Amino acid sequence: MKGLIKIIFFLLLIKSSAQIKTNLTIETSTGYEYNIFKSPISFLDNGVLKGKNELYKNSLFQEGSIRFLAKKKWKKQSFSFRFNSKGINYFSEKKSNYFTFLPGLRYINKLNKKTIWRVDSWYKIKNREGENVDGSELNFPLGNNHFGLATSLDFRLYKQNRSVFKVVYGNRDYKKSNGSDLSYNAIGVTTVIRNVFKRKAGWHSYGIVGGFTNKFFQQKNLTTNVTAKFNWKDMSATLFYRYPITKKLYLKPSFEYKTRIDSNKDKFSYTQLKPSLNLAYKNNKMTLGLTGSYSNRTYKALIATDNSWNKLGELNYQYFQLKLGVERKFNKKFSITASGFLNNRTSNKTNTKSMYFRAYSYYNLCVGFKYRF
Repeated sequence: MKGLIKIIFFLLLIKSSAQIKTNLTIETSTGYEYNIFKSPISFLDNGVLKGKNELYKNSLFQEGSIRFLAKKKWKKQSFSFRFNSKGINYFSEKKSNYFTFLPGLRYINKLNKKTIWRVDSWYKIKNREGENVDGSELNFPLGNNHFGLATSLDFRLYKQNRSVFKVVYGNRDYKKSNGSDLSYNAIGVTTVIRNVFKRKAGWHSYGIVGGFTNKFFQQKNLTTNVTAKFNWKDMSATLFYRYPITKKLYLKPSFEYKTRIDSNKDKFSYTQLKPSLNLAYKNNKMTLGLTGSYSNRTYKALIATDNSWNKLGELNYQYFQLKLGVERKFNKKFSITASGFLNNRTSNKTNTKSMYFRAYSYYNLCVGFKYRF
């Protein structure tokens, strides 16, 4: 608590500078999280079948966050410092508590009327115990440090066009866990080509987002001191259309195709199809967003099995996700917020002798308030 008070005092001190534009927001919420670590509904542990009462970690929680922005502008340029911090306290699962710190810098230069250059850097610290067990990715610790550096250009190819080209570098170092030390360096490129046009109800937009990321992993066995190296190449393409139903209500369908190539004998290589639909409403006092999506992912080398270890074909996941966010402003400083997230996964792996790559259900619901200084 003393550390939090010192941070708030320091941010308020910066805010008092007349030459720097600042914004400080404090938010808190209370909610309930179901199946915190995304465990399967059953697991055969040394001949004893455990159910969700033993496997699921559920709890009421209190979440608090601070978001601070200090920005200096001159001519067509600006420089800003951003600081985000979040902590979650689980009332009945104290070992699951965690916090994050995310400071960052941003430089913006409006080169001309059609071109904007941005540079971002950040360093995120996630202090969390435990490991990912849902099997959607590599089995990794939840705690990590992440450094990132990005540069991008916003430009117009013609009058109705709005395009972005972005290059990102990242380094993520996970907490040492179970005798293993995992980290990776990554380089990624994202391109957005978007066209806009105006009709009576508002602005329509449509386009495509293309992405490529190459992650170079190092996994060191702390017992044998042997280091394994492999890389993942992720490629994706997303088509979207943003349709204004009214001037304040928008509908945005999209369709994503994604593929991964794993250099380690295609162990985590997969292809995925993901249609989604977003509904957004915004006026002076109310902001509402609702997004639903369905994903179908098939792995190339991983094989699904049953309790007798019979092979059931390539491992396949089907996700249904629903995300809701609501904010009601009462004045320029105070808002009431509510959010929810549902993630339901089915899997053709039915082997209860394994914790990984199984089906699960997860949800998170919370309400709170936001105050802007």
